Amino acid sequence: MATETTILDGTIMTQAKAFREARHMFEEQFRNFKMGITPMEPEHFWPMVERFRRVLLDTMLYAKGSVGEAAAGEFLREAANANTLADAVHFALSWRHYRSKAYAAGDETGFSWGRGDDSYGDLMDAVPLLGQIVNRRLCLGKFATLREFNEQVRASCSTFASTDSMADRLVQLVLHGENYFASSLEEAAQKWVVLESRNQ
Repeated sequence: MATETTILDGTIMTQAKAFREARHMFEEQFRNFKMGITPMEPEHFWPMVERFRRVLLDTMLYAKGSVGEAAAGEFLREAANANTLADAVHFALSWRHYRSKAYAAGDETGFSWGRGDDSYGDLMDAVPLLGQIVNRRLCLGKFATLREFNEQVRASCSTFASTDSMADRLVQLVLHGENYFASSLEEAAQKWVVLESRNQ
């Protein structure tokens, strides 16, 4: 009787197990690392939002699927090529902090956002894209109605985009997109830290 053989034995499976364990360990270390990072100060964060927004607008011209994910990857790639990866990683890991501030401020407004939890979370994840002035107004409770907020979103997007059609697409992304900017930036940061380790 012939014995069954497999090519998946010996060294390759040992290496695969070691890779799986090392990857798990790194992911755990990265989670601990990002939890210990102090958020980027506003004077550094908001100028980087402008850079990220430019990448996002460029990405919207060609990306299929998740524009935020593609833009996050491109933003970190450009930073690595420009030797500014550490700043870009700090920015990426700070997005969640500024999103949380917007979320908490939105909860305190005197009007209804007319959204479920997921949709509200998607909106607040995009609010940092609108820049420091809009975020400060939201945090100070300066929007009296949802209509006023939406009008400010449209006005801001019109100043950021080079054409009316791009401004409309950005408005749609902010107000109605399924946005995962915080998680996309964090995943891109983790990926590029691994890639940068080749140069150490």
